[in-house]
Amino acid sequence: MYVYGNGNGFIAPGRRAFTIFNCGNIGIRSEASADATLIVPKLNNYSGSAVFAGTNYSSFFYFSPLENTYIRGGIDNSKVILNDVPGGKVGIGKQAETPTLITSTLSIFGSMKLPGKTVNKDYSLTEDDFTI
Repeated sequence: MYVYGNGNGFIAPGRRAFTIFNCGNIGIRSEASADATLIVPKLNNYSGSAVFAGTNYSSFFYFSPLENTYIRGGIDNSKVILNDVPGGKVGIGKQAETPTLITSTLSIFGSMKLPGKTVNKDYSLTEDDFTI
C-alpha cells in the first residue's frame, strides 16, 4: 500500500491497511508494534475491532460506541469455556490484574448480583459453595 511506490517505509496511518513489523508482529489498520503480536484497533467504527462469527451468534470485541465485548458460543446451547487448563483460574473485575488475588477457579472482584442474593464485597467461590 505504498501510493508512490516507495519501499522500506510505512505509508501514512490513515491509509495503512496491513503491516508486518520486522520482528513478524502484525498490525491491521494500524502500525505494527514490536511489543504486541497482533494489533487490531477499533478506530471509528461501531462494529468492533474483531468479530469471530459463529453459526448463529458472533463474538464482538470493542463493539458499539461503548466498546463492549461480547464473547458468545456460536449456536443455542453451546458453551463458552474460559481457561480450561489444569489449575486454571479466572478473575473478573479490575483487581483481577493482580494474579495473586485470583485464589479460586472463579474469583469475582467487586459486587455480584444473582436472583435473590447480592454479594457486596470481593468473593471467591470455593469447593464448599453449592449455592450463593
